Amino acid sequence: MAFALLFTHATYEPAVLAFESRDKLLLATKGVTESRRGAAEFGVERVARLFENSNADSASGICDTVLREAYAFGSSPWARVYGFLRPGKRCRHDDLTAVALVRG
Repeated sequence: MAFALLFTHATYEPAVLAFESRDKLLLATKGVTESRRGAAEFGVERVARLFENSNADSASGICDTVLREAYAFGSSPWARVYGFLRPGKRCRHDDLTAVALVRG
């Protein structure tokens, strides 16, 4: 299994890796890792743990698990209350995007 984080401010060297049978790859936007609940961030470690522990055999299943968890983490019922109490401090909502590849 592979978990990749790509950053726009970094450079990468090209590489060729063998994608063996049953290997999985997940790419996620920073909106997934930076999903917030108050001061807490969803985080790279949580995404990696979800990915590693996923028993989904399909790319859509992996994406569904990661995106649902990130959305639920950042969508606490208190987010609306916070918005009313601090109207000048808007909660930032970034995109939640993930792409997974699974070799059968």
